[in-house]
Amino acid sequence: MPTPGEIFAEFLLKKPPSWKLPSGIGVLKPYSEIQVQRLLKLFCEKFYSGSKPRILMIGINPGRKGGGLTGIPFTDTFALEESCGLSTDLPQSSELSSRFIYRMIEAYGGAPKFYDNVLLSALCPLGFVRNGKNFNFYDNHIIVDEVKPYIIQHLDMCIRAGVRTDVVISLGKKNGQFLAELNGELQIFDRVVALEHPRFVMQYKSSQLKY
Repeated sequence: MPTPGEIFAEFLLKKPPSWKLPSGIGVLKPYSEIQVQRLLKLFCEKFYSGSKPRILMIGINPGRKGGGLTGIPFTDTFALEESCGLSTDLPQSSELSSRFIYRMIEAYGGAPKFYDNVLLSALCPLGFVRNGKNFNFYDNHIIVDEVKPYIIQHLDMCIRAGVRTDVVISLGKKNGQFLAELNGELQIFDRVVALEHPRFVMQYKSSQLKY
């Protein structure tokens, strides 16, 4: 029987969908890189091998300096090496969202303890860029229509990977609204809890951080 990590990695590494996107919108496809494929498999083997039911904590879509580069959700190269213990030759990167997430993870007790209880992902596991900047899928209705089947497949994969269905945590209030509406259609989770997005916290609330 496959482990949660094997299910997670298999989904992310499969051939990406072909989407018809508006002009000027590009897709981040880190999993085409051999090194990223290796890192994802190592990460999943290290942190997602146990079958304990995990809470799904889910963001929007990866950014170009975090999961859009490393293939690991909310994880830049600094966090990958310093907190996860996985070395990489990828270009060094630092992302605000990743910095917040790994401060939270360290406060929680470290990466092994956190990932033993949480599956961290993004509603759309592939990211988007416009004019060299990150772009959220829900900000364009054409993109929403294109990626929605992929998002549903991703949520189905998370269920197969054994996440809990009593609650799901959204990182981002607008993301939580989208997820709540989708969950109303699919009836997967009992409750959707929406938190502020890590980037918002780091930009506007960093003085209030305790760790």
